[in-house]
Amino acid sequence: MQTSMEKSFRRCVAAAAFVASAAAALPVTAQAQTAERAPVVRDSAHEAAPKPPLADLMNAARRLGFSADAANATLSYPYGIAVDVSNNIYVTNLFGGVNVYNMKGQMTGSITTGLSHPAAVSVSFNGNIYVANNGGNNVTIYDASYTQVGTIADPTLISPGSMYIDADDTVWVLDMQGTLHTYLADGTTLASTHTGGNTVGPWGPYVTVWGIADGNGAYIEAFENRAQGVNAGPDLSSLLSGSPYAAGEAQDQYAQEYVSDLLHNQIQIWSRNGLDLVGTITTPAPPYGVAVNTNLDRLYVVLTTLNQVYVYSTKAPYKLLGIIK
Repeated sequence: MQTSMEKSFRRCVAAAAFVASAAAALPVTAQAQTAERAPVVRDSAHEAAPKPPLADLMNAARRLGFSADAANATLSYPYGIAVDVSNNIYVTNLFGGVNVYNMKGQMTGSITTGLSHPAAVSVSFNGNIYVANNGGNNVTIYDASYTQVGTIADPTLISPGSMYIDADDTVWVLDMQGTLHTYLADGTTLASTHTGGNTVGPWGPYVTVWGIADGNGAYIEAFENRAQGVNAGPDLSSLLSGSPYAAGEAQDQYAQEYVSDLLHNQIQIWSRNGLDLVGTITTPAPPYGVAVNTNLDRLYVVLTTLNQVYVYSTKAPYKLLGIIK
C-alpha cells in the first residue's frame, strides 16, 4: 500500500517534472524518420545550464521528506542500471542501495556500504562495479564480492547523476552542474569539460552527452577518447529536431542505440549508423536508466515512479519479457 507521502511525491513528479504541452510535443512514430531535421544552434556562452531530470526527482522527494520503505518492494525509486558479462543486473535506488539481480530477475545481493543517494552504476571490463553517489559527490568502487575497494573523490564533482565506462575502462561521469568528468579506472583524473547535459553514454565509436538547450530544444555532443584525452567529436545536433529529453542511453552489440524519452514515455531506437530513428517502445511511465544485455538480447528500462524495471526484447517487435519489482 502506498503511503500518503509516496502518493504526494508521485503527484509532485507528475505535475512538476513531466507536464509537456501536447501542442509542443512532436509525435514520434515507430517508422524510420525521413523528414529533414533542422540543425540545433546553441549559444553555449549565454546558455543557462538545464535542470537534469534527476534534479526534479531528488528535489521533490527532499521537499516531502521521503524515505525508503523497503518492506513494500525490492526497489525504492530506482534510477540507474547496468548489466555485466555474467548477466547480473545492477539497479541503483535513490533512497537505498544497489540491488543485484540474476538473469531471471531474482534478487541475489545488494551493495549498501559507502553509498549516498546512488544514482548511476557501471561495470568495468575487469568486473569492478562503479557507483555514482548523487548525495556523496563521489564514485565508489566495488569488487565482484561487493566489497568497497576504492573511491573517486574529486572536489569538482558535484552531485553526479550519469556514468558510462568505455572499452578502455575510462570512466565518464556527468554531474548535475552539467560537467563531464573523465577518470582512469583507478580514479586518476583525466579531464573535465562543461556540457550542460543530462545523460552520458555510447553512440557508435563516440561518447555522447544529451541535453536540453534553453530555447533551442534537444542537443547532443560527441566526444572521443584519444590516448586517454577527451576530444570533441562530430556535430550530431542535426539529428535531434523533436528529439527526447533523454535520461538514459545504451547500445547493443550491433551499435543500435536506445535512448529514454521522458516527455513521450518511450524508448527511441536508432539505427547502427546513428542517423535514423527506426522504432520506439512505449512505456507506462517516464523511462530513466536503460541497459542492454548483449548475451540475451534484452533491454532493461527503469521506471522510477513505478519502482519497477521493464525487460524487453531488443528484437522487433520489442516484446515485453518481464518486470523486476
